[in-house]
Amino acid sequence: MAHVSRLLWEDIVQALLQSRKDEYADGRGNVIAIDVRAFAGNVDCTRTLMAPGAALYQVVKADGYGFGIERAIRLGLDAGVDGFCVGTIQEALRAKALAPAHPILLFTACPPALLAGVACQGVIVTVNSVAAYQALDGLEGARFMMEFDCGFGRFGLDHAAFDALLAREGQRTRPRCLGGYTHFGSRAGAAFDEGLRRFDGFGAMLRAAFGDDQLLMAAASHGLVWRPGLPYPGAHPGSLLYGMVPAAVAPGFAPVLRSVTSPIIQVNRIAEAQSLSVGYGSGVMLPAGGATGVFPLGWNDGLSTGAALGSVLVRGRRAPVIARTLFHSIVDLSGIDTPAIGEAVTVIGTQGGERIGLHDAADAMEIAATELHFRLAGAITRGVFGGDHES
Repeated sequence: MAHVSRLLWEDIVQALLQSRKDEYADGRGNVIAIDVRAFAGNVDCTRTLMAPGAALYQVVKADGYGFGIERAIRLGLDAGVDGFCVGTIQEALRAKALAPAHPILLFTACPPALLAGVACQGVIVTVNSVAAYQALDGLEGARFMMEFDCGFGRFGLDHAAFDALLAREGQRTRPRCLGGYTHFGSRAGAAFDEGLRRFDGFGAMLRAAFGDDQLLMAAASHGLVWRPGLPYPGAHPGSLLYGMVPAAVAPGFAPVLRSVTSPIIQVNRIAEAQSLSVGYGSGVMLPAGGATGVFPLGWNDGLSTGAALGSVLVRGRRAPVIARTLFHSIVDLSGIDTPAIGEAVTVIGTQGGERIGLHDAADAMEIAATELHFRLAGAITRGVFGGDHES
């Protein structure tokens, strides 16, 4: 070890610490790894799609997109995001404790009667209805953003409600409104431009009433990709930052879900060629001398419940998944010499010279990459991020 320079040794130690920091194991041997560099790179790529100087709000709803909200917020703080968007009151309070100097915006996600309590904690709440606005009556220190319905029938104020609330808030000595936002999903398609026109109408009225410093956010993930450089002072991308939008749609972005691995917990050897009914599958043909292996990831952990089961990597080779149960999957190990209990199964990631990426696995299972990400990340990290969510 004497020939290893001190600087090199420190680099090695830091690399090992980083690896441990970003890998989390559940109680069954399944391990999820988060790619910190991919997240930082996605933040940088996102900023190139935004207006110069615009504020980037990271969405950490759904428990940090399945990674655990604490972990997701640390990713954002390290990458230099400007604020956070959450989906529940519990997430809002946790985010405020972790990033007290950053604005925390609570999306529409709770009954109006509960808004006053969280607004008193310094969280920016959403006014998406007359009832939500009325819940803030008497709270001079409350801060909120309005959510606009831009023609998609989602959450948000229509013009009649918006006009009424704008007039009421405008009568206050110190208006509490910080801005307004809307959200365009991946299916907005041809209606996107019309939706933007409606949003601009709402935004112009907000600024006329409360000043040009109103924060307007209409650019979420697909909006940024469809119309780079939208002239809004803020953006709130979700799946884009986590690399869930296909590369064909958003080149330059990489999945933050780096790998998902699981151990083989049982090996069954096949003496004679036969058609087996394994798990909830049937009619699976296996050759003489072959084998099957069981690994502890199943429907309950987010893997496909359909007929398309995909494949995994074992010893750097692709092996087809032939059946799946609630808590397990069965893989065909035929062609692998003397498979053993404890061997690593790579569901997502690199093994040997082969790689199965998030989008590859999702395509093979015939489900959306977003769905697979949320399922796997949430299932494996459930119980891992306990207490203060440190490993």
